[in-house]
Amino acid sequence: MQNKQIKTGGRQKGTPNKITTSHRELIQTILGKEIEAGKIEKELSKLEGKDYLDIVLKLAGFVVPKLNSVTFQDKAQNEPIIIDWSGN
Repeated sequence: MQNKQIKTGGRQKGTPNKITTSHRELIQTILGKEIEAGKIEKELSKLEGKDYLDIVLKLAGFVVPKLNSVTFQDKAQNEPIIIDWSGN
């Protein structure tokens, strides 16, 4: 963005958002209790096939970073070089 306006209010640059922090802590507490009680594993064990895989893959996105393809232009050859990290 090319917005060159001077910041006149709100949080100072770099100050964490207190509401976001408190919400994250609340979610971590709730999930921690659910995991300790085995409720999440119990519910996952009820799922089969596509439903199970959909949930596991969605949860994996919070633990394992997604890898993306990278493309850049080779100036000497003037052709794009594509690196596919997905293994497909």
